Amino acid sequence: MLKVIIVEDNEKQRKSITEIIENTIIREKLDAKIIVSTSKINEVTACIKEIEGNFIAFLDIDLKQNINGIKLGQYIREKWPNCFLVFITSHSEMSYLTFEYKLEALDFIIKDNVAQMRGRIEAVLMKAVERSVAKNHKQILSVETDEAMINIPFEEIVFFETATASHKIRIHAKDRQIEFYGTLSAVLEKLDSNFLRCHKSFVVNKSHIKEIDKINRRIFLDNGEECFVSFRYLREVIKSLV
Repeated sequence: MLKVIIVEDNEKQRKSITEIIENTIIREKLDAKIIVSTSKINEVTACIKEIEGNFIAFLDIDLKQNINGIKLGQYIREKWPNCFLVFITSHSEMSYLTFEYKLEALDFIIKDNVAQMRGRIEAVLMKAVERSVAKNHKQILSVETDEAMINIPFEEIVFFETATASHKIRIHAKDRQIEFYGTLSAVLEKLDSNFLRCHKSFVVNKSHIKEIDKINRRIFLDNGEECFVSFRYLREVIKSLV
């Protein structure tokens, strides 16, 4: 998932930018999420330090603080070189600064024309999501939920189980759970050999197995969860780990 950061000192404009991004994520079913929308530099730096994975930062240049958006962008670029930076400003004459400071901005958007600004924000967000997926050479499973199209790396998936809702599958990942329509058989066809059918209701990623209780037929995973292994699949699962 691509995380989104918004830094804008004008509350009205910040709300407008946030709304544009939120609507784009929903409409285009992007695997992205706004994690902070603020005017405070310390909130941004604290938030970024906790981020796992890639992110895109929309930065106003004139923040009316002891550090401007260019300096903030320079700090972010030095610490997180793979992130995406987008500058949004009323000062078109300041665009040269992004080149002077070698910030490799994905876009430089002028606020003067609201309709044009909206279109540029939508386009650059979709471009960042596409590039983020392209940069990730890991194997990816794409699933469509009721809210979004989600790309999740194989290695983050701990196990699958059939959900209580009819015809739905639930992914148990490292930091989230995702439900989508499908069958375990169909999902298995998209996965690699690390994924094993261990029960009629479960598919497990063997890379996350910590222990197998052969007596009670349970598999303990490294995220603290557990799933069942049936007698039918027990020998095959154990053999795959040897």
